[in-house]
Amino acid sequence: MSSTFRLRREILAHEKDVRSVAALPNGGIVSGSRDATAAVWHGETLTEVTRLRGHAHFVSAVCGLSGDRIATGSQDNTAAIWDIHTGNKVQVLSGHGGNVCGIAPARGGNAVLTCSWDQTARLWEADKAVAILEGHRQSVWGVNELPDGTVITASADHLVRLWRDGSCVRECRGHTDCVRAVAIHPIAGGFVSTSNDGSMRFWSDAGDAIKMIPAHDAFVYDIAVGKEGIIATGGEDKTLKLWGADGTPLQTIPHPGVVWSVAVLANGDVATGCSDGYVRVFTKDPQRYAAETDIAVFEERVSSQTIPARMVGGTKVGDLPSIDVLSEPGTSDGQVKVVRTATGSAEVHQWSAADYRWAKVGDVVDNPNQSASEQDMIDGVRYDYVFNVDLEGEMMKLGYNSGDNPWQTAQEFIWKNDLDQRHLDEIANFIVQNASGVTLGGGPSATAPSDPLTGSGRYIPDGGVPPVASSSTCCRTSFLVVCCCAVIPFQLALRIRSCVALVWSSPSG
Repeated sequence: MSSTFRLRREILAHEKDVRSVAALPNGGIVSGSRDATAAVWHGETLTEVTRLRGHAHFVSAVCGLSGDRIATGSQDNTAAIWDIHTGNKVQVLSGHGGNVCGIAPARGGNAVLTCSWDQTARLWEADKAVAILEGHRQSVWGVNELPDGTVITASADHLVRLWRDGSCVRECRGHTDCVRAVAIHPIAGGFVSTSNDGSMRFWSDAGDAIKMIPAHDAFVYDIAVGKEGIIATGGEDKTLKLWGADGTPLQTIPHPGVVWSVAVLANGDVATGCSDGYVRVFTKDPQRYAAETDIAVFEERVSSQTIPARMVGGTKVGDLPSIDVLSEPGTSDGQVKVVRTATGSAEVHQWSAADYRWAKVGDVVDNPNQSASEQDMIDGVRYDYVFNVDLEGEMMKLGYNSGDNPWQTAQEFIWKNDLDQRHLDEIANFIVQNASGVTLGGGPSATAPSDPLTGSGRYIPDGGVPPVASSSTCCRTSFLVVCCCAVIPFQLALRIRSCVALVWSSPSG
């Protein structure tokens, strides 16, 4: 058995990004997507077993239950239980007031835990919520259960909480940003958590902090621990990272998109759900390695992606080291170098300790839509777009960079200004409509790099079509008015004096 994980299979699993993957007790995989479906994949052949259709909005979370059942959570504010063989929905769990963004088996797979943007978690038996866990001050992103029945929740309020018999018994402090996921550690005991602060933290069963490990250079969206202790994490930096049971770094595997979710399978393989719609499975068993031609295709997907210059600290090509520096081995797995090629372009390469080589992970590009002189700044940080926001009479600014996830930008603005979570899609769609594809200064329209979250194939709620902008739209003023209970046309909102409004104006040149 090799110690190096390599690609086993790429599966174009969904039409939109894969938001969640989970290992099934029978060795299979279940995936959930923003295409509003979930899919079950056979553990050995990795072929599709069944497609689960029935949610009204995207599927945010998935898990396996006992008795060949699947549980899903959705932005339609419900969770559902499905028969793995027929694909039929057998139960609907209604009660949450927001996106059901996390789900986990409980009580040996006979019950279900859910968590939501409504700031609560719930324990369900059959179709009844037998416990509602209230106390977090922001969205609850992750939930799980310790072997003794203690429930763990992870929240955007930076806290992890432990619950017994429906009551909070411990607040675990340490993360400095939104806590995204928690996973049980079968070897070390206790649990591990990941966060937007880029760290992975180990905790005891009682919630005592054991240690913190810097894990990623960006948001860490998910974590999973295998039965033998291997830890997998995935994040905004487009990597899967593998760790030993004690947190020792083992391997970094770049991806062509954001790694939203990870799962460790029963056979020790690792699955990822990616923003490009693919489920990928990696193995350290040489007999299950993909053909070299398939591995080459995957590596080409990674190396051909474009990376905005701001994401690597800005680049002046003339100041970069030449590509010759890659003749020297890296100092640590995942180390990144930006180099100047013989043709004068800039490339990003990442050191793979497992393969003992530098692997190209992308080409560096300047913002295709703006010159530096046309950018603006907020608190000393330069952004590609800065929108003026009239927030109940107080003028505020929202910064956005081309290539960023509009939904994440909108979420951070909501957290920063303590706005209602229901406004997420409205704010994100405003960013999409007013930033994507716009050419400032009246020049010809440029083609932005195609990204699954922000390009022509990006997710638009309710099946909408991404807008096409031209130079004639860059100087218009746009308004979005958000009422406390609904989104209404601006002209009508002017006549409603009780409405709490957010008035948005796009850059006016």
